[in-house]
Amino acid sequence: ARQDNPNGRVIKSRAPLILDDAPAVYIEFTRPPHAEAKIRAWMGVPLLFGDRPIGMLSLDKQEPGFYTPEHAKLALAFAGQAAIAIENARLYRQLEEQSERLSKAVQELEDLDRLRNEVVQNVSHELRTPLTLIQGYTEFLLSGDLGPVEPAQHSALEVIYSRVQTLSRLIHNLTALRAFPRETLNLVPLAVSDLLERTIISYRRPAEQAGIQLQVTAMDSRLTVMGDREYLDLALSHLIDNAIKFSPNGGRIEIRSWAEDDQVHIAVQDWGIGISTHHLSRIFERFYQADGSTTRRFGGMGIGLALVWEIVEAHHGSVQVQSEPEHGSTFTITLPRATEDET
Repeated sequence: ARQDNPNGRVIKSRAPLILDDAPAVYIEFTRPPHAEAKIRAWMGVPLLFGDRPIGMLSLDKQEPGFYTPEHAKLALAFAGQAAIAIENARLYRQLEEQSERLSKAVQELEDLDRLRNEVVQNVSHELRTPLTLIQGYTEFLLSGDLGPVEPAQHSALEVIYSRVQTLSRLIHNLTALRAFPRETLNLVPLAVSDLLERTIISYRRPAEQAGIQLQVTAMDSRLTVMGDREYLDLALSHLIDNAIKFSPNGGRIEIRSWAEDDQVHIAVQDWGIGISTHHLSRIFERFYQADGSTTRRFGGMGIGLALVWEIVEAHHGSVQVQSEPEHGSTFTITLPRATEDET
């Protein structure tokens, strides 16, 4: 651009510019299309948003020396308001575009979630019937109702029965996660000690088989929460099951409960393989797995912790995790303490 271009000078200086005789300063005023307007006096005012120029206003007259510093002050005040309006319009348009992109992304996520739920529903339905038949016939064989079974055959049948139960649990978890009945929870006063005892009893044998000691500490029989026994049992079961699964070298799992003001805390701590920091923020997402490779070491579909989260959230509680690779993990459920009126 030419150095005497008044538009450039206004933008560069960020200040009003008055030309008493414009054609004498800038030759383009003597050429078409400007010449036909017979411009003599000219004034340019920057449109500033903060210190940033976003454009300019120009005014012209056929009378030489028409514009004064007072005109410049008035025009500058108007330009300031115009700059704000223009920038707001730009921001509004930008927000509209972002909102449109966000709405599209949300719709895609909703479609994906709906498709995932349909797949879960169909798979669960198709698997449930054959699994029930397999489990039933396996139980018949193990009981001897269909004839004598050799020791080697009995051992193989026990493996089959165990794997069928694992598949049944996975299908149950999928179904529970697909249609979690938040609004139909059967909330009753529950003693935390009873909840923990029920869950621990069912995991004593699996823990012993894995070479793990289940240790319960600080269990106060007076602590109560308002909860749905079935779903809180399920949440605690997932935490203890995970603690056992991710402690492949045996060791100890500690379960403790305590109260702080109007809240009850239940912690499940293991000294197993732990969780990397970059996975911690996502482990409660549905179907998320820290190791998603085909050669991953531990089984599961990434729904257990998601189900724990949803169950606890539905009870107006929260779940926190602290973990360090090779030093184990601590999952802490926090629930509102039942009041005297509720109990």
